[in-house]
Amino acid sequence: MEKTVLEEKQIIEVDNKKYTVISRKAKEVFSKEKLVKLIAKYALAELQKDY
Repeated sequence: MEKTVLEEKQIIEVDNKKYTVISRKAKEVFSKEKLVKLIAKYALAELQKDY
């Protein structure tokens, strides 16, 4: 299977320093609700690892 990475590079200058900003886009898009649930599940799993 071939994987395509959609990425855009920009050079941004802040306080006379140049930074390269890389934006990556995925083929699969999550809704806001699904993304919040995914982040919450990850956070709970990380908290449970500590105890």
